Amino acid sequence: LEALRLAGCGVGDVGAARLAEALAQNATRLERLDVAANGLGARGVRRLKRAAKARAVPSPGGPLEEAPFAKARSRGTPEKRPVSDGRNPRAQALGGARCRVEARGNCVGLEAACAATHGLGFAAFVVFGGFLAREAREVQLEGREFRSLVVYALAHAVYFGASALTHGREAAY
Repeated sequence: LEALRLAGCGVGDVGAARLAEALAQNATRLERLDVAANGLGARGVRRLKRAAKARAVPSPGGPLEEAPFAKARSRGTPEKRPVSDGRNPRAQALGGARCRVEARGNCVGLEAACAATHGLGFAAFVVFGGFLAREAREVQLEGREFRSLVVYALAHAVYFGASALTHGREAAY
């Protein structure tokens, strides 16, 4: 089993907790878990993502660390071994792979709150942007400093606008 698509199946937070337990204990080669549009809360999504991350196996030839007291007998150099990353040893032994959790359309309340908050940030720029520019001129900010302030403010406006749209789409998924 490489992919499990449970999108729109009404899994819920209780089901996510059970699925996370199974994911942490089972060393299948599951690479993709799709739980989109299941009404999961932030806690359920986090639990699934933590379980998926905990079962991953470091890639062969990945990071190595020196064994503190082990010396290779032939050359006198420290022995190298894979870095212990605290992941599930049972899953590692049985070949568990990194699993991508797709959770679009969950945490609707959180997405709506983020959309509203970022929308307010964008509106604040529209309302107070002119005031900020006048104040900058009043304290005699000119040239490069004034342009830097304008670019910084515009970057925030673009971020808040794009973020509000993105979170709004996620809430409506």
